[in-house]
Amino acid sequence: MLSDHYGRKAVIVPGILLDAASLVMFSFSRGFGAFVGAGVLMGLGSGLANPITTAYGADMARRSNIGITMGLLRTFGDIGYFVGPVLLGWIADRSGNESALLVNAGLLILVMVLLAVAAKETVTRRQGSRGSV
Repeated sequence: MLSDHYGRKAVIVPGILLDAASLVMFSFSRGFGAFVGAGVLMGLGSGLANPITTAYGADMARRSNIGITMGLLRTFGDIGYFVGPVLLGWIADRSGNESALLVNAGLLILVMVLLAVAAKETVTRRQGSRGSV
């Protein structure tokens, strides 16, 4: 609903920022409260960004290629779920858990900036619209 009203990028970008901030918080958390706070922040960020990326992919696809587009989106996501933990585990073994979390946060910030600057917005806000948001 938020992304339909304000646009995909307007929801994805802050969601990614919250995810990155949570990773930084995790890397510096030393107590239970900070750990829980970082987890809540990650849940909010992921809840904003993750579902909308699928909608963004569907918006960008030609209607005749929606199945292929969604399949590729899922495939590249699954590759990331495989490569990411291996790479970040290697970084954690070499430099510590904090370094791995900070590298992950840095990658998210990079993606966020690229999306904010280079990606096309696929939802245009209607003039005078009075959405329920």
